[in-house]
Amino acid sequence: MADSVQLVPYYSVTLPNKTGQGIAVLATIQAAHVNLLAFWGYPVKGRKVQFDIVPEKPADLTRALKKAALEASPRKQAILLSGVDRPGALADSFARLAGAGIGVYAAQAIAAGEGRYACLLQLDEADLKKAKKILS
Repeated sequence: MADSVQLVPYYSVTLPNKTGQGIAVLATIQAAHVNLLAFWGYPVKGRKVQFDIVPEKPADLTRALKKAALEASPRKQAILLSGVDRPGALADSFARLAGAGIGVYAAQAIAAGEGRYACLLQLDEADLKKAKKILS
């Protein structure tokens, strides 16, 4: 079981997949002094790249992106797990979700140092509250 289970907002920005797009987005966020909880990018259909961005303060991020003329998706939500790192930490969480019939369509996990881990789970929006309860 995770030490912390939070519902967090995230936004997606999709751009042409070319060198420098990640730093362009990150520089915009940095210049606006927006703190992030998570950020990742990956290629998507049509030679594009998508950046999913989890801000600490959503209004600050949307304001910064708008000012830079970067179009963001509507607000979505994900689950942020964090806790003491140990073998099977994620397996336990995934097993609980699967046992409840909840599928995970994307997950990003990392050892956060000092014996901690963090994982962002993207699920069907209809399953978020149930999943949070199961994992808490």
